[in-house]
Amino acid sequence: MAAGTGLPVATVQRWLDRGSAPSLWALGKLIGAYDAEVLCAALESPPAWLVAAARQQERERLEREIADLRARLDGGGR
Repeated sequence: MAAGTGLPVATVQRWLDRGSAPSLWALGKLIGAYDAEVLCAALESPPAWLVAAARQQERERLEREIADLRARLDGGGR
């Protein structure tokens, strides 16, 4: 998360240890890096439209990964 957002590793570690929560500014950095998935994880009961957006983003990410793997199988990688 630190690498994806540019936030200090120690800050992210405090969140993971539940020693603190992200500030609004840091949440913005997380949303910028991870889109709707972060908001779904942060909200106790996210609205249906947000869940749908997160699923669509995940689907697109997985389709890109599949395309990359297919290219590697076909000799396009390494």
